[in-house]
Amino acid sequence: MKALYKDRRFQAVVAANVLSSIGSGITMLAIPLLLIASPNGNKLFGTIMLIMTVISFAATPYIGILIDQMSRKKLLLTVEFIGFTTVMLFVTVGFVTDYSTIHYVILYGTGNLYYTFFIQRFLR
Repeated sequence: MKALYKDRRFQAVVAANVLSSIGSGITMLAIPLLLIASPNGNKLFGTIMLIMTVISFAATPYIGILIDQMSRKKLLLTVEFIGFTTVMLFVTVGFVTDYSTIHYVILYGTGNLYYTFFIQRFLR
């Protein structure tokens, strides 16, 4: 077990996982706060949460099949890349223009789907 902890690849995976979790946590906390602060944000956030819950519930069996059929490493890297690309796109949008409510909705939705993939990976 000590050899595993000293392995550079293991350390890289753990570090990447920790950083990803921190980023996901900040995103999934900050985006709802920004949505609630927008006009009619309480209603909008409640509706979005309901819709994303239904989507996640419906997608979970299919995500499970994907996890069983594909290499978990490839799937994780793909989902991480999609999440990174989405966030970087919206970072660029934020520097060029101001964010609108639809930007928050898209970020929350993609973050929620990312989280669904991430959790399913550990439950299988």
